[in-house]
Amino acid sequence: MFSRYIKSGILTLIAISFVVGCSALVQASDALAGVYVYEKTGFGGEFTITLNSDGTFQYYEGALSSTFGNGTWTLEDGLLYITEENARQPRTNCFRVEDGSLVFQAEGSDNFTFVKVLDGEQFNGSES
Repeated sequence: MFSRYIKSGILTLIAISFVVGCSALVQASDALAGVYVYEKTGFGGEFTITLNSDGTFQYYEGALSSTFGNGTWTLEDGLLYITEENARQPRTNCFRVEDGSLVFQAEGSDNFTFVKVLDGEQFNGSES
């Protein structure tokens, strides 16, 4: 009988951990969701990355670009990884999340098609 209580307690702790973990993930997703604008000029205009709270993203390098990149994003140890899935070859780019901005990390990144973002350059959170 005592072991039944232990099993019940362990299952309860697992359930609580799962709910807390999911809650933290949802909060991080909601906190990062939004539009980020490159600090320099894009490819014929504004270069934007849009993070959605469902873990997807889109980017548009500017008015001279005929394509929109899209895929999924993940947050691991303060680093944001966006993985483009519609490219001929999957492409991943890494950013450090810092004070409402995404700071590009060249190491571990494949970079973009038309705009070559340099290490440390930023995409700043936008109100739109």
